[in-house]
Amino acid sequence: MIKKLFFVALLFFNAPFFVNATIKIWTGTINPNWNTAGNWSGGLPVTGDSIVIDANNYTLANAPVISSNSSFSPKNITVQNNGILTINASLTVT
Repeated sequence: MIKKLFFVALLFFNAPFFVNATIKIWTGTINPNWNTAGNWSGGLPVTGDSIVIDANNYTLANAPVISSNSSFSPKNITVQNNGILTINASLTVT
């Protein structure tokens, strides 16, 4: 019984390590506003997501712009294929 409880406790406290990050891809479908859910595949990124900004997925006019003070904790941010990310505000990434 004690071994079983220990195993359950171990799984419970290590659960965050078993969660896979979702990949969020910038599409710029609506506008260049980072905080518009429709500009992302799968909605706005949340803590732990992997973010991909790839120029092959959007037009230059809708390259992502962070224009309000923001703080977030992505798993990673990848800017590739001449992608652009403009930051016009205070940004804290942890």
